[in-house]
Amino acid sequence: MTQLRRRFASHAWVLLCGLAAAGCVQGPATDYGASRGPSLNGVSAFRAMLEERGHETRAAVRLNDAVAEWASVIVRFAPQPGVPEKDEADWYDFYLLDDPDVAVVYIPRDFEADLEYWRAILDQADPATDAELIDDARQRLEKAQGWANRLPPKAEKPARAEEWFATAPTKPGVATKLTGPWSSGVDAAAPKLPVHEPIKGPGAKVLLEADGAPLVLERTRSEGGRLLVVASGGFLLNEALANRARRPLAGRVADWIGPEPERVAFVEGFGPLGEFTAEPTLWGLLARLDGLRMVAIHLAALGLAAALYRAPRLGRPRPPELDWGGRPAAHAEALGALLARTGDRAAATAILAEYDRWRHDSNPIRASRHDRT
Repeated sequence: MTQLRRRFASHAWVLLCGLAAAGCVQGPATDYGASRGPSLNGVSAFRAMLEERGHETRAAVRLNDAVAEWASVIVRFAPQPGVPEKDEADWYDFYLLDDPDVAVVYIPRDFEADLEYWRAILDQADPATDAELIDDARQRLEKAQGWANRLPPKAEKPARAEEWFATAPTKPGVATKLTGPWSSGVDAAAPKLPVHEPIKGPGAKVLLEADGAPLVLERTRSEGGRLLVVASGGFLLNEALANRARRPLAGRVADWIGPEPERVAFVEGFGPLGEFTAEPTLWGLLARLDGLRMVAIHLAALGLAAALYRAPRLGRPRPPELDWGGRPAAHAEALGALLARTGDRAAATAILAEYDRWRHDSNPIRASRHDRT
């Protein structure tokens, strides 16, 4: 049984090592809009920027009364491009109407930071020592270049452009000129801002333009409340902020939120107006988070290894081992059991006779019964 368990444990260890290696070569996490964790497309760096300025932050997956009562600012990195669904937009409108001091920052999805990440890997890799890494990065870069074609579909029932914004799709490119109030003090060429779907909104104030295309709009409602729309996360996502020249623009968003400490809710995921559940399910978390999914696979493999280690052995059972118990006769019993397994009666009889002579050699009075005729 011990050897069997060791064999299963050895196989499980090989399996775990293989899974760990597979996790390493999968590359970094790319979950979009996650406000915690190291995802390239996450926003944990921007969230940390707000916390450093004294703001209190939370993550939420639902737009409900609890969020509305707690948050003075809602930040929504939408998982789909374009204008929000009308129902979601209506929720924000009522939220802004209810309190003139609250604000909403809405960023439609229109950028994937892993494209820039793999370009940076290729630029920094040494061809003499990193040939395998370079080959892998090139394949991933080729796949990442099609990010615009893999964006989720836009809203089926979008909000009114007159109250929110409209998009003006263009071919993905890099801005070479920045204008508008937010461009002051920012080197236009250094940020290399990606531009794909600029936004436009009748009656909105344009705070930043890239090559003449609006990237940031502000709306102030007459009834109260403020709305900021940023065309993409090109200067807000984690990997995007690796470019120092973009950080002042992220700082402009933080300044817009306000100098005084605010309660900021980062609303994540699809369907924030869906049926409310008190806690996300395990399967829901695994579907949303690549990093957690990989950890779950490793834990499942570890659990399988533990189950195999403790599993009973199938097949013909072994006879129970004889208990020594301090009895001298146990030696003979063990010897007899061993001889019985040979199946050779003559050999067993001869060995027992020899053993009997050895045992009674010091007692001449008692002759071995095997010597009697």
